[in-house]
Amino acid sequence: MLDLFTVLTRGGVVVWSKTFTSLQGNPVNDLIRDVLIGEQRLADKSRYISGPYEVQWTLANEYNLVFV
Repeated sequence: MLDLFTVLTRGGVVVWSKTFTSLQGNPVNDLIRDVLIGEQRLADKSRYISGPYEVQWTLANEYNLVFV
């Protein structure tokens, strides 16, 4: 189920965001801190677990954007 969709820059600035249900914690901030800035190594490079959420993302390098 899709709970949240966010578009942000590689620098972490949110360009657009839509929340479909209330969230526990802030899984997008966790992704930015641990993976995009912290460069945490993951077995699956497009999935990240934050509490009860599986966060998926893709990069659009030509536009310097991250879709979460």
